[in-house]
Amino acid sequence: MVRNACKVYLRFSAEQAMADRLEPGEKLTDNDLRNLFFGNYMEPDAEPKYYDEVENYEKLEKVMLYYLKDYNEFSSAPMDLVLFRFAVDHISRVSRVLQMPRGNILMVGMGGSGRRSAAKLAASIAETKLMTVEITKTYSMNEWREDIRKILMTAGMNLNHTVFLFSDSQGKQQKHQEK
Repeated sequence: MVRNACKVYLRFSAEQAMADRLEPGEKLTDNDLRNLFFGNYMEPDAEPKYYDEVENYEKLEKVMLYYLKDYNEFSSAPMDLVLFRFAVDHISRVSRVLQMPRGNILMVGMGGSGRRSAAKLAASIAETKLMTVEITKTYSMNEWREDIRKILMTAGMNLNHTVFLFSDSQGKQQKHQEK
């Protein structure tokens, strides 16, 4: 897809687009593309934050650890995470999407794979308000409507950037009885 997009939209090959990263005559690999990161999170305390290429992966890991430490200092539920390559990739992507105008993301995968933790940390990096619902045995459709109303009001007032974190295990099916 990248090769085709370069040909169609840039009108030159992916190898030409990435020439400064490749040795002469070298072919572009999937790994070369995986090593491309862009974001505005590399200077945590900068104002304004500039969206730019992340040129050093080791520095990116250190910055992500800084954000995790910062999250844990202010959170009532700190996370003890190991930020391996795959986790850093996802946190970076989720943070980028959350900072886009009307950005939203649906994360699908097996339970325990870290989507919830990645979303929490990315929401913190993106400086968004994180909201979720507390499902209990007595939780009803009325509470659901009230929670959704609060979330929508928070997101809609003053265009607050809000993350609604809801997992499939929180879904509760109402049983309808016919009389």
